[in-house]
Amino acid sequence: MVGIPNEPLNEGVNLVARQDGYLEDDDFFMGVAYLVAELSKDPCTQLGACIVDERGHFTSTGYNGMPFGCSDDEFPWGKHNEDPLQNKSTFG
Repeated sequence: MVGIPNEPLNEGVNLVARQDGYLEDDDFFMGVAYLVAELSKDPCTQLGACIVDERGHFTSTGYNGMPFGCSDDEFPWGKHNEDPLQNKSTFG
């Protein structure tokens, strides 16, 4: 059985001053964009975006992928093939 500590978890923490080393808003939003980029199925380039309004609220996120209506499994992901039908840019 795990014992319950006799002292509070915030023992020795300054509860009056602001925490040091907290994440700034810009770093937070860039982190969100980085994570959203992980949703991209493109093997060459993964891009993510996070749109924030003037109040610091999310309005949208997005990432690169095939155009709507194009199957990720049926269209090519190539980038520098001589055959244009094997390049993703032909279809986007």
